[in-house]
Amino acid sequence: MYPVLNKKEQSKSKEIVTVCAWCHRIKIVTSDFRVYWSKHYSIGPNQVISHTICPSCKERVMANNTELAAVG
Repeated sequence: MYPVLNKKEQSKSKEIVTVCAWCHRIKIVTSDFRVYWSKHYSIGPNQVISHTICPSCKERVMANNTELAAVG
């Protein structure tokens, strides 16, 4: 599933792309540091995927789980 990179490929700088683990939207940060989440984005060969939870999914999960909301 994940590509195996040789040493030459590993030495290239990689961009980290953050994906919501719940809804699979991609976190986009603009040049003026505004953040938005989009379903429409393609992952390139020099990008590495990292997972998080987006604000709307976090809000939905916290609203549905009172134990997590108390901790959180």
